[in-house]
Amino acid sequence: MERVASIDDPRLAVYRDLPRANLARPSGLFIAEGGLVVERLMRSGLAIESVLVDEQCLDEFQPRLPDGVRVLVVPRSLVNPLVGFKFHRGILACGRRPATPPLATLVPPPAATATAVIAADIQDPENLGCVLRNSAAFGVDLVLLSRSCADPFSRRVLRTSMGTVFTLPLRQSDDLGGDVARLADEHGFELAATVLDPAAEPLYDAVRPRRFGLVFGNEAHGVDERISVRCRRRVTLPMRRGTDSLNVGVASAVFLYHFTSPARISP
Repeated sequence: MERVASIDDPRLAVYRDLPRANLARPSGLFIAEGGLVVERLMRSGLAIESVLVDEQCLDEFQPRLPDGVRVLVVPRSLVNPLVGFKFHRGILACGRRPATPPLATLVPPPAATATAVIAADIQDPENLGCVLRNSAAFGVDLVLLSRSCADPFSRRVLRTSMGTVFTLPLRQSDDLGGDVARLADEHGFELAATVLDPAAEPLYDAVRPRRFGLVFGNEAHGVDERISVRCRRRVTLPMRRGTDSLNVGVASAVFLYHFTSPARISP
């Protein structure tokens, strides 16, 4: 437990002006904010560099702080000027990004029923965070992200996903097309692209095999053709009253609720 008295203290560097200096991939670090997200980080087993606590919230959080982690206690008067916005959640943490796991280590055994989510070019952090939270909620076994997706360890994605990123089997791939091909050819997944085409298979009629992957595409352009050609199926969500599409985060919840129901899994 270390008391900090100055906003210029070098121990605070990673927390300074967060909206403009959000830690990116090359830093190897990320920032988690708020009690629930920080708690999930502490339970995840990921390495934690430090925890910053508003001194007025110390009694609330102290019993849950892990042993062996640097805890920086900051006067409330310094917190907002430090982080660069009105911060009222009381606690932040700086974690270390995990190494990108090989695809083969994430795929469930061949005999297992498994669901994969492939996010291709989802660029809005809140949309991606919502897809990841839905993936956790509906028991997805594997999440693949293209490198052009939003950073899954950015503050906004972590906040929107409520920290479920920390425990999801997740890989952000430099070669999503190659990983998708391996998922189908080597690991037996049938892949379906989610599309807006009214000629595609309607969701209410759709069933799935035991090993199944859903591809969600870019907010503006949908699923890239380089990925869609790897998909055996195209599934759409029929809509009414002139509505042409749903937010990808909302749509992912509908698709995943449908396809993770045991009644929709073919023998």
